[in-house]
Amino acid sequence: MDPQWCGGIDHVIAVWRTHAKGHIEAIIPAIDNAPTQVAKVRAGYLLDELLGISDPRIDQWTAFAQRGSSRRLDPAAPFASTFSEKWMLSLNVALN
Repeated sequence: MDPQWCGGIDHVIAVWRTHAKGHIEAIIPAIDNAPTQVAKVRAGYLLDELLGISDPRIDQWTAFAQRGSSRRLDPAAPFASTFSEKWMLSLNVALN
């Protein structure tokens, strides 16, 4: 649930772009059981806004987004002004 444990956020994004749709039924319960709210917010952004995967279970994670917070998509990188309004998350990585 922490990007640095699995190769960093860039690696997580690359793997999820390739495999998330095919493994969504395993990913959602794993994220539901994540010990932190920010893990749900980061995963929610990646699945919903970046990958376009729609699921009511993912939508429920927006309850963990915090307005005015300094949460970042990549916890190891500095805050960036690019922001997800829905997930209230600084998009501090290159997403192209």
